Amino acid sequence: MPQGPSFALKVVACGPGRTGEAVVATMELELRQLDCKYAALRIAAPLGPLLASLAAIGQQVPVLVAGGAANGDGAVLVDGFRRKTALVQLKRDTVRATRLDIDESEALVLRHKLGAANRPSALEDGWLLVELLEHHDLTQRELGLRLQRSASWVNGRLGLVRE
Repeated sequence: MPQGPSFALKVVACGPGRTGEAVVATMELELRQLDCKYAALRIAAPLGPLLASLAAIGQQVPVLVAGGAANGDGAVLVDGFRRKTALVQLKRDTVRATRLDIDESEALVLRHKLGAANRPSALEDGWLLVELLEHHDLTQRELGLRLQRSASWVNGRLGLVRE
């Protein structure tokens, strides 16, 4: 499969003391290679306009994956769940993806910060916080720092989704 260029990216947006070099690569992956374990962190939205656009002009924006080697093994989808679903419905086999060579928790935080145009709902914020707390061993304080949010914001979002 053809691959786009790789380049070094200084990751500075994920919180205090979290800088370093990460390899970013854009590539074609087979849809079946994507691990979609974080799909439940987003609310499903209608695919109509997206399906029409993908059918007419193809995929314009790559999905975002974390981890995985250049061959795509272990590529965890962190952004682009609707694009992936639409491509499956269109019976496509591949997806253009940008791979971040950072751990999943950092990729999820980065996706949240970069998602200003497609702002997650308060429930989606809460689901993300629970995921990072329970499966990535982050504390509420660390979450507030990484997401540049107050302790009150973190507690409020968690209160929406916890029983």
